[in-house]
Amino acid sequence: MRRPLPARWAAGHARRPRPPQRSTATMIDDVPTRPHRFAASPARAPLLLLLPLLAAAACGPPPEARRAQRLLAAGRVAEAEQLADRELARFPKQPLLWRVKIQAAFARRDPARAVALYREWVALRGAPDRDALRAMAMSTLWQALRTPSPAIRLRAVQIAERLELEPLADEVMRRMGDDDPAVRAAAAVAVLRAHPDAPRIATDALSSDRAEARAIAVEGIARKVGRRALPDLVPRLRDPDARVRRAAVRAVAPLAPARVLADILRMARRDPAGPVRAEALRAAADRGAPGIVPAAVAALRDPYLGARLAAVAALARRAGAEATARLRPLVSGGDPLVALRAAAALARRDRDPGAVVAAATAALAQPAWPIRAAALNALPADGGDPAVAAARRAASRDPEVRVRLAAARALVRLGARDDARATLAAVLAGDDDDARIEAAIDLARLGDSRGGPALAALAEAASPLTRRRAVRALRYLGEPSDALAGALADEDAEVRVTAAETALELLAD
Repeated sequence: MRRPLPARWAAGHARRPRPPQRSTATMIDDVPTRPHRFAASPARAPLLLLLPLLAAAACGPPPEARRAQRLLAAGRVAEAEQLADRELARFPKQPLLWRVKIQAAFARRDPARAVALYREWVALRGAPDRDALRAMAMSTLWQALRTPSPAIRLRAVQIAERLELEPLADEVMRRMGDDDPAVRAAAAVAVLRAHPDAPRIATDALSSDRAEARAIAVEGIARKVGRRALPDLVPRLRDPDARVRRAAVRAVAPLAPARVLADILRMARRDPAGPVRAEALRAAADRGAPGIVPAAVAALRDPYLGARLAAVAALARRAGAEATARLRPLVSGGDPLVALRAAAALARRDRDPGAVVAAATAALAQPAWPIRAAALNALPADGGDPAVAAARRAASRDPEVRVRLAAARALVRLGARDDARATLAAVLAGDDDDARIEAAIDLARLGDSRGGPALAALAEAASPLTRRRAVRALRYLGEPSDALAGALADEDAEVRVTAAETALELLAD
């Protein structure tokens, strides 16, 4: 039988989705509510997107600008645009009038026109308009919450939760009635403490037919409820889907009593999925579980590389002669990546970089490029050994572009920034878009003026995936750029949502 929800969860929301009618009992019903950024429930979602405009209006725009704003808020888009156009003839630099026109374009679902208006306004103003850009990003996410694509709706819900975007709270709550189980689960998690139906929908998601929904519910309930939810979460350690088991390990291990922690340690040996075994070993090591050393030693023979690396990390965290004795033979073993990690651990213990230099030098001769890149990342930063510095510079001419990127970063750590810039500029001139994005990011971090324009150009590449990655990388510029504003009108919904997320991160005070 379903336990009644406590009255204190009733937040007075007028519109509540009809949740799936399945019996559930969960400890999260006993968690007291607390103020949540999603607790607001305004009457009209589109009006919420005008909140940045309302804030800007406090500085005293002319009365007709306020009237245009009210018309837009009432849904009278054409009248608002006409009034704004008339008033701009009198007040061509009035911010609220421009923002009304920009938001009206979004109301007509014409982001290309909105971006064009924003650019026209910025050129006239002589500087970016952070309030207008914030409103544009919020409008983009609000539209994403209503798109036909479940993947886009899911991403928009998760962004709204992560960035605590109050104006989108009402629409996120509506998504608890979404047709897609994963979207439903994410929405319930997002407003778990703000809507009386959210706990029931979230716990329903734990038994969803969709593994993605189960994993979302596991992670969110653990994060927001904690130890009280263990009775609901522990059974997911035996979920048939590896993604859910992995999420359950991450969620349960920090809270687990000794008996459950022992179960997680057994998963490190026996789970059929390598990523789950690796996650279980890391989680058990974080808790200092009894028996972690024998489990780590056994995992050194695991066929999954991630589990072997987790085993080295577990041994590296253990003090004492036994762990050190287990690490030393690994440096000269036949597994180069394990050797690098073990050598780095021993170097920290012995305060002697000799072992890691030897292991990295050997790894730089390996035919597999990931091993050569890892070797560069493992080399010490002091550059005292001339052979080490020479190896870094030689790697900057490696035939594999990702090794050259690793070499450039190693040169930065060495203090050879001019050499690093030259290597990065050569990568930027290549034809590997992913590597070019990475090189542009590194140049921007070095304060090199070539980074920003390169990312702006890549944000207009033919491939939507390249555009998406380039737009996300624009956050490394530190301030919203014209390229970021332009991406809000991209033909690909994923790119638009990425641009909105990035803009709101950069605009956060």
